Amino acid sequence: MDSKRKTFCPRPWIHQMVRPDGGIKMCCLAKETPEFNAGEGNLKESFNGDLVRRVRKKMLNGEWDESCYPCKNLEDLGIETARMHDAVEWHDRFNYDTAVATTKEDGSVDYGPRYWDLRFGNFCNIKCRMCDPSASHSWYEEWADYRKEDGFHDDGKFIKLVRNDKGRLVTNHYDWPSKQNFWDQMKGTIDTTEYIFMAGGEPFLIEEQEQMLKECIEQNRADKITLAYNTNLTTLPDRLVELWKKFKLVRVGASIDGMGAVLNYQRYPSDWNSILKNLHKLDEICRENSNILGAITATVTTSNVYQFPEYMWWKVTKSGFTNINNFKEFPVVMHHVAYQPETANIQIFPKDIKDKIRNHYNNYIEKFEGNSSAISILNNILTFMDAKDMSEHMDEFIRYTKYLDKSRGQDWTMVVPELAELMQR
Repeated sequence: MDSKRKTFCPRPWIHQMVRPDGGIKMCCLAKETPEFNAGEGNLKESFNGDLVRRVRKKMLNGEWDESCYPCKNLEDLGIETARMHDAVEWHDRFNYDTAVATTKEDGSVDYGPRYWDLRFGNFCNIKCRMCDPSASHSWYEEWADYRKEDGFHDDGKFIKLVRNDKGRLVTNHYDWPSKQNFWDQMKGTIDTTEYIFMAGGEPFLIEEQEQMLKECIEQNRADKITLAYNTNLTTLPDRLVELWKKFKLVRVGASIDGMGAVLNYQRYPSDWNSILKNLHKLDEICRENSNILGAITATVTTSNVYQFPEYMWWKVTKSGFTNINNFKEFPVVMHHVAYQPETANIQIFPKDIKDKIRNHYNNYIEKFEGNSSAISILNNILTFMDAKDMSEHMDEFIRYTKYLDKSRGQDWTMVVPELAELMQR
């Protein structure tokens, strides 16, 4: 491969991400401070902002920009990244040669994004252990209480929380989807849009995402657009399914990280039994509608890493799903390993715990003999775990876990008995 192509990623040329607070980024993984806000800024100007122009020029010269190091660090470990995936996924529509041909000397381009990543605020009905208030308003009370602060930091800013007339902590920092400025501009981009990813908050509870779908349908573009979701699947509204039927393709990624008590613990206050019902409902929807694909997309953290092989084994041998993750483009379970917060990062475990996890995984690797997808996932998790020693964060992990256990009426030692000894350190 030409050395200049090794760092190429199509996202700076095709993609815009809007954070829950409205901050516009070139990529959800990039380490960048947004220059523009969707609630009040100009979408066209943001697509040619200072950072994205710099990144484009470096990529075309075969260089890594520091904002792209999250992918670089994973690739250095031999782990597939979003950059690698998108370079293949978009190759026939936008590749290195296209970028060279359409990029000006200053790094700017004359067109807009084809691929949107929209996080319509932070309204969410659960508060995952690896999450924070920027992605779920349900976190406000515990976050403020644990840190003894009247707010939290998001993207370098301190977001102050105040009590409303009902005594609840609130902020209007995430209200950008209600501002007409964004919608007036967004309507003008739909005619060239090909892909829309939506998360939150919880997108199935946020009515603005339905507004987005209806606008695509009204402009007669739905059959040319692929939708993708990241949802906790605590709900699966029929009205959404009816809208999905009009789109070219719909990928529903259900963020379900484990079974039973492990899921309820990590994604509190989820209920495994009701989510399992929605998984079976989604499986049936996929069978009946060829344009709708369902997938489990799990986050591997300190809370579920030990059970994860068993979870994959259940998916393969006992779940009974005929369509969920049963497409060529989906592995057994789509996964990523949590970097932040440190309390969720499996690299914080001491050596003896890592050894226990590794032995457990190796037993399942033998059970999965012949299933290259499952084996690859387990090996990738082990590679990440062993890549760095972050055990200096163990004390904070124990304090934080004990606080949340007390606040939520949960118990790590009952949910993860194999690693119960950690709470005695």
